[in-house]
Amino acid sequence: MRIAAALVLAALPSPGLYAATARDGVVLLAPPPLAPRGDTVVAWTGRELVVWGGDVEASMPRGGPPRSYRDGAAYNPGTRAWRSLRPSPLPASTDTPVAAMSSRGLVVVRGEATAVWNPVKNRWRRLDDLPLRCRRPCVRTGPVRDLTRVGNTLASYSAQATLDVRTGHWHDLPEPPRLVERFAVLSTGQQLIVIGGDSSLLPNTDAFALDVRGRSWHKLPSPPGLSQQAIAAGWDGERVVAVSYDMHAAAYDPRSGRWSALPSVPARFYEWVPSSVSVNGQSIVFMAQAVVVLDRAGTWKPLPYGDLPSYATAVVGAGGNVFVLGLNRDNSLTLAAIDLNRLTTQPARLQVGVASAAVPKGFTIAESSFDSNHRGAFTETVRVRIANPTGDTCTLTSTYGRQPDAAGKTPVSVATSGTLIDWYRTPDAEQWETAATTSDTVAVKCSNPALADQVVHSVAL
Repeated sequence: MRIAAALVLAALPSPGLYAATARDGVVLLAPPPLAPRGDTVVAWTGRELVVWGGDVEASMPRGGPPRSYRDGAAYNPGTRAWRSLRPSPLPASTDTPVAAMSSRGLVVVRGEATAVWNPVKNRWRRLDDLPLRCRRPCVRTGPVRDLTRVGNTLASYSAQATLDVRTGHWHDLPEPPRLVERFAVLSTGQQLIVIGGDSSLLPNTDAFALDVRGRSWHKLPSPPGLSQQAIAAGWDGERVVAVSYDMHAAAYDPRSGRWSALPSVPARFYEWVPSSVSVNGQSIVFMAQAVVVLDRAGTWKPLPYGDLPSYATAVVGAGGNVFVLGLNRDNSLTLAAIDLNRLTTQPARLQVGVASAAVPKGFTIAESSFDSNHRGAFTETVRVRIANPTGDTCTLTSTYGRQPDAAGKTPVSVATSGTLIDWYRTPDAEQWETAATTSDTVAVKCSNPALADQVVHSVAL
């Protein structure tokens, strides 16, 4: 099953002008006037958020028979209103569309079919289809799976071609250093960078870059620790930030030509395709249960989805505010705006593995981590430590692969939001543990009993 919804992170017209005003930095906006679907194009034109196409698979929740969509809508954050796009000349198919903004409008490719939508005239123009065969030696990877603007050029790794929007013609690129099946693509503004590998179980992730002016590829150093099985990456204005589904993260600095390992993403592992985008020195990653933000200080902050839609793919981002489009809990399309700085400066709650907990007033995230132990007893642990200016601290952990140790502890039942959770508490009342699932233990350890009691009473499983 493919990802069941689409999400975009895009710059608002002016930082702060349409910023979210909710306490946690999230505000819900009017949903698009479109039927629920996945695999949509979602893009920012500079003035509007555009949603186009998509499909419904029989395997999707409440999906019914498979069907494809060719309609779309555009959202204006100034008027907070949607308008419908005129009918597109692109075909209805199960090929996932991709898009990139050009100087002549939004270019959308579905399969090999290509068209450009003019936001001012609300009019489509059909461009040339991508030729099935290259004019020079190269190997296409099937339907176009990526399209990225690099400077004034639209380039596609999967098509091994660039698109001249003015003439509507595709132009072949030389064959890249390596053909990879699973990849993330991004633009630094000067280069197209590809990170990925094949479907082998053994690590084989590579990285390479396209100089669009010279129309030449060159290999980059291989990123450390990234699994090629599922990778997401973004450009934060100075470096590439990449993460893989196994929580590893790394950064690439084009100036030095070097990769550096980043702290692992503190989220519970699931078989999941992450999505991410980097915005003004910060990166936001959408995992299975947590929205995890890497702040400018280099600390990962795991947050629950809350009002943000899930089943999401990050597409483009810039500025301090972002839009988020995806599926709500009832499988309807939902649009939200977030103020990333407010979201991370004083988050209302934390997502620590399989549990979430409220952040006490005055506390901030001091450090977070993800650790895996594959020797002997297999365990994976998400750990977050919060602290306040007076020196009080509290560490929350969620560990897969172990159950609570009840020895010497007192069983205590705590009701949180109508749900009764059975805990084990130490005699000093500063440490608590509970069996969150049959395979996960959640623990709270604080510098004083009152703080521990407050945090434990806010935990939701």
